[in-house]
Order: sequence, then C-alpha cells, then structure tokens
Amino acid sequence: EIDKQKPIVESSLASGIYNTNQSLELTSTESGEIYYTTNTSNPTTSSTRYTQAIVITDPTTLKAISQDIAGNISDIKQIEIGFDRQAAVTNTSVSKGIYNSNQEVELSIRHEEAGVIYYSLDGSDPSSSSQVYSQALIISETTVIKYFSIDAAGNSELVNVLEIEIDKQNPVAQSNVASGRYNQTQLVELSLQNNETGTVYYSLDGSDPKEDSILYTSAIVVDESKPLKFYAIDEAGNISGTESIDIEIDTQAPTVVSSVSSGRYKDNQSVELSITSNEVGDIYYTTNGTNPTVSSVKYTSPIPIADTTTITFISVDSLGNVSSINTVEIIIDNQAAITSSSVASGVYDRNKALELNTNKAATIYYTTDGSSPTNLSAVYTN
Repeated sequence: EIDKQKPIVESSLASGIYNTNQSLELTSTESGEIYYTTNTSNPTTSSTRYTQAIVITDPTTLKAISQDIAGNISDIKQIEIGFDRQAAVTNTSVSKGIYNSNQEVELSIRHEEAGVIYYSLDGSDPSSSSQVYSQALIISETTVIKYFSIDAAGNSELVNVLEIEIDKQNPVAQSNVASGRYNQTQLVELSLQNNETGTVYYSLDGSDPKEDSILYTSAIVVDESKPLKFYAIDEAGNISGTESIDIEIDTQAPTVVSSVSSGRYKDNQSVELSITSNEVGDIYYTTNGTNPTVSSVKYTSPIPIADTTTITFISVDSLGNVSSINTVEIIIDNQAAITSSSVASGVYDRNKALELNTNKAATIYYTTDGSSPTNLSAVYTN
C-alpha cells in the first residue's frame, strides 16, 4: 500500500488569551505519533512525544508534528497560548459630582484593552445581560451609572458606581436678619435656602458683591447702620440673585420734654409731653412720686394739673430704647398772700422801724404817698 498523504495535527485549543490554566490535547488525522516542543523550536521526531493532555500554566508557544505509520510527516501545527488573569479597569470621562449642565459620559477600558463594557442607569447592578456600552451616555438628570467590563480573556471587573447629580436650579441666598431698625448689635448669618451647599459672598459698602468680595465664613457683626448685599454660588456652580438688606442700628435713647417747667403757678396747668426730633415712641408717666415703667399710665393727651403735682415720665422709642427719667414739679397756688406789719396804725412820739412780712414766699410792694401799691411800686426788701 502506497501512502504519500501527510497527516494533519489538530489541537483542542485555539491560539488565544486565557484567564485560567489550560489542558491542551493533540490529535492526528492518521495513526502514528505526535511530537511537540514548547520552547519555540521546530519539533522533530526526536522531540517530546505526545502521550497525554498538556497542562499549560504560563504563556507558551506550542509547536507539534505528527508522523503516520507510513512515515509521512505533517506540517508544523503552532498554537500560541497567552494568559491574562488581571481584571480589566474601566475608566470614565466624568467624575462623581454635581453639575449644572448635561454631561456626556464616556466609558473605556484602561490601556485600550479589548473587552466589553456593560452598564445600567436604573440603580441595579449590571450583568453580562445588561446594556452594552457603545457610545457616550448623555446624562441630563441626576443619575447613578453602574458599570463593569469583561476583557477578551473573560476576566470580569467588579461593578463601579458613578453618581452624577444634575442641578440647574439657581440657589437662593438668605439672611437670618431682615431689613429694619434695631436697638442693638445684630449677628447676621447668611446661608443658602433648603440647606443647599455652596459659597456666599457679601459687601457692606453698598456695592454689588462679586467673587472677589468678602467670603462669608461666620456671622457678620453689624454694630452700626449698614447696607448688606450678598449672593450665593451653589456646589454645581449655579449663581443666585443678589439680595440686599438695610440694617439701621439705633441705640440712642429718646428725649422727652414737658411743655410746663417745674415751678409755682397760680392757675391750673395743662401739661403736654412730647418726644423730640420727631422720633416715634410712647410716653409713660406717674403722678404719685414713683418712677414710671412701661406698665405705668401711657400718655395720650395733655395732663390737667389743678393741684400741686409731681409728674415723673419716660419715653420708649419704637426700637425699645428707654429715655432717662424726667420730673416736673408743679405747685398750684391760687391763694393770695397775707401781708402783715410789725407796727400797727397809730400816733407815735418817736420814729418807728416798720417791718413787712407775708405768710408765704412772696414779693411785697408798697407806697408811702397814700396811693395803692401795684407790682410797679417799690419792692420791700428790709
């Protein structure tokens, strides 16, 4: 029998990259022997004879030939076996964070390694049955992207999580102190509404604040009248409108005056009390000698005085500043004084020193020509 046909060597494994040890089996299309090498040299009938499956644990170039029983030798069969036991690493073009515009997220396997990327956008963990990444993902709302890759060797990466928050809403800056008048130093705290995270800038000179203005870090002490303007930039970069509050500090106590001064009067008096400088406030008074408080009688109209009276009064302005205590002593005396002489009417044989007296403090006027005295007559002194 003449047999000139070369046998063919076949391998149970194709050339490729694997992620586990491999068991490689060789067969021939004809009965005979198989010889092989693993050192890249070409095999001969003097090389290692194949008897059982070859366990491949490291990158190997295996070359094999077969010789049939007629002595025909096959062409060299070459199988390249490589190993990649390292899981792929998937990169993303966008980092976790807060953004104020749509984001275009690109996924790729590090070092341009071959493989497939799987992902999910609904919060579930992706698997090899999930969506296959093929083009950039357009993220227009807050989204959790989960993804992993399987490389060409079959190594599977752990699931990665990328949280992208889309915030296109401008923040609102706010103050704990409103515009108004205050009678004490104010501690002004600035913040973003709804506890949003961000940065606040402010000015105290009436100018519109900018990013190079004062950075708010702690409560602002306002101890004099000032215009405060401020705005906020949130974590996503959205900018609020400029807010403005006018804080007027008034720690000056008001001044209250009486239309009638302390003194003696022969007629009843009508006492009007008022706060100077057109300041707004309330007046409280007493007529029993006690010091007034805001619980005392509130002045609403002129106070009629028909008897000797001590009026004590204070004023409280609209901010609560309290004036000092004022007192007006009004003596009503409508009883005429009685004048007496140390010498009675009569005829005397010598000069007399005549003294005039009154029963109360008064000015005595007199004449010596028989006319009736008036307040234009001579004043008695001694």
